[in-house]
Amino acid sequence: QQLFVDLVQGAPFGLYIVDADFRIAMMNDGAKANAFRNISDVIGMDFSDATRRMWPESVAEDVIVCFRRTLETGEPYHSSEFRNPRRDVDAIEAYEWELQRITLPDGRFAVACYFFDSTRLRDAEIALREGSRRKDEFLAVLAHELRNPLAPIRTAVALQRTRPVTDPLLNRCRDVIDRQVSHMARLIDDLLDVSRLGRGKLDLQAELLALDSVLASA
Repeated sequence: QQLFVDLVQGAPFGLYIVDADFRIAMMNDGAKANAFRNISDVIGMDFSDATRRMWPESVAEDVIVCFRRTLETGEPYHSSEFRNPRRDVDAIEAYEWELQRITLPDGRFAVACYFFDSTRLRDAEIALREGSRRKDEFLAVLAHELRNPLAPIRTAVALQRTRPVTDPLLNRCRDVIDRQVSHMARLIDDLLDVSRLGRGKLDLQAELLALDSVLASA
């Protein structure tokens, strides 16, 4: 029994129990040192009061509703997207938490809450999404800026085709410019498409394609 208690107390996650009177009946060290770190004498405290000390009223009310629902119905609850500003400290914290209804030795129901501090993970995810968004914006701007010089180059090539040229080398050079400008235009369109895909503004539609046309283009 002592080994089991030591395992629960030293677990790398928070665990606490809210009894049928909606009071905090038990809490491990992980919970005291983490989410409840600024609340003294937490054992025996009304859970609604403790929650409102930590979170803004709208957030606290949602949490309280979840606990009461599990206590009354026995329906488990799992939250993986909880990320909100604290009320007691200037910080935004994220937790993944789960509720299970249990029966205490006195035969009454209670709610066991297991939670894990996912703040660093969620902050990293947000930073990655922000970096991806900025990359997409940069690609979109770059593609538009690269497109601008192609129009006058194409116009110049088209004007050259209206003038007779007897030198075959000049004709070949003009064809190379025309072909490479078209190739650059396709690459720039690909850049724009990548940006649109990242922002959810483009849907891919699969269709059959003749392989020889791809090889000929390559």
